Amino acid sequence: MHNLLRGLKRRGVKVGNLQALETFGGTGVLHTKDYAPYVSSLTVWEINSKNKSILLRNLPQAEVKITDCYKEVKKVTEKYDFIVVDNPLFWVEGQEWHFEHFDLFPDIFRIAANATILVLNVMPEVKR
Repeated sequence: MHNLLRGLKRRGVKVGNLQALETFGGTGVLHTKDYAPYVSSLTVWEINSKNKSILLRNLPQAEVKITDCYKEVKKVTEKYDFIVVDNPLFWVEGQEWHFEHFDLFPDIFRIAANATILVLNVMPEVKR
């Protein structure tokens, strides 16, 4: 994430103006903490309600929403110009099965601003 931020700055992107969305927040300790201090605003979606207090502690500047990302992306009206999709590799008990991030498309484009940086993590090998 630090390399990505440096690359964006070299290309003239004003990272401090970005409205960021983290679609699978988890606890916020992985890459989200790396970019959170540098963006203008941060919205975090996370399905596990047990993670809310941890997210708020780790990302005090963030707006945290406990929600199913696959459903939320279909109804949200806000626009974001920095969207990070780092979906979990595991299946959550009681939730629908989604392979990678593909079910976010094409709806993710509806919430993307005209000029958006979309960060996708790809898992080349998934054993189901």
